[in-house]
Amino acid sequence: MSGYSKVPRQLFADPDFRALPEDSRHLYLYLLVCPHANSFGYFIVSDGYVRDDLQWEPERLAEAWGPLVQAHLVHRDARTRTVLILRALAENAPENPSVVKGWRNLVEALPRSPLLLTLAKQAKLYLKQPWQLEWLPKELAETEDQEEEHAGQSKQGDIPSGGKAQDRVDPGVRLPDNLHKA
Repeated sequence: MSGYSKVPRQLFADPDFRALPEDSRHLYLYLLVCPHANSFGYFIVSDGYVRDDLQWEPERLAEAWGPLVQAHLVHRDARTRTVLILRALAENAPENPSVVKGWRNLVEALPRSPLLLTLAKQAKLYLKQPWQLEWLPKELAETEDQEEEHAGQSKQGDIPSGGKAQDRVDPGVRLPDNLHKA
């Protein structure tokens, strides 16, 4: 893991970011630079870690998640405790094949979640060189047809049973069976 994170300088001019409440902006900046994050923006982070790192009470954190999800800056899967920063790959394209190899190892070690389909879509949107996509599991890289089948579904995603709006996953599609870990 790298000792630094890229934060876009234009972030504070972004209307979506500026419209967020103060705590949601703070949480977003934390997610960009926290020790649990990686360059491609899909990682495990539990509410307990966030609360401890930010020294926040549970209610404060719960209130901060909602606006971030509603602004489509992040998505989270409460079941797997994973977060996806939606614009991470726009700022953090892999610079060489060695980075791609490291990303492949990282993504294979992370829990499987419907968020991975969104990650694949983001990768195809932001990464222009074919070698930059080689870190995606083959099955995930070939899921574009499945995404189009579900295009009519809500862009807000599903709320896991018993979950809250801030726990939405995007886009609510099921992972291919061969991507589920045993």
